[in-house]
Amino acid sequence: MAYKFTKVALLALLGMLLVAVVAGCSAPAQSSSSSTSKTASGPNVVVTAKDASTTVLGVVGKPIIVQLPANPSTGYTWQASTVPTFMAQAGAPTFQTEATGTVVGAGGEQSFTFTVKAAGSGPLSLVYLRPFEKGVPPAKTFNVTVTTY
Repeated sequence: MAYKFTKVALLALLGMLLVAVVAGCSAPAQSSSSSTSKTASGPNVVVTAKDASTTVLGVVGKPIIVQLPANPSTGYTWQASTVPTFMAQAGAPTFQTEATGTVVGAGGEQSFTFTVKAAGSGPLSLVYLRPFEKGVPPAKTFNVTVTTY
């Protein structure tokens, strides 16, 4: 009778060991930290206000587009304040209204396109301000860390 008990205990122990090994080989769990990353999955990476304070992963040769809410009729506009040396702003920013047609004073999104020239990692910062008000701090600041490969 003791022999059967030992055999059953051994099988149970082997079963638990198998479960532990399989669990250890599975993919690691996603981190719940606030610093997440956005990765290039299509022809380009689109970064929005909800991606603030995260890491953006880009690919050399693919653009990174930053789209932020704006309302130029108030005099405020986004401007790039810090751009990593491995990136360059491609042309002037564009603005698209939220409203259909032309609506005076309507808000929308201001978009910046950055080309990725080389691999690297560094901060990308944009500021929302009235360019004609000298010495006044920006109303908003948008920051991400860009890592490219």
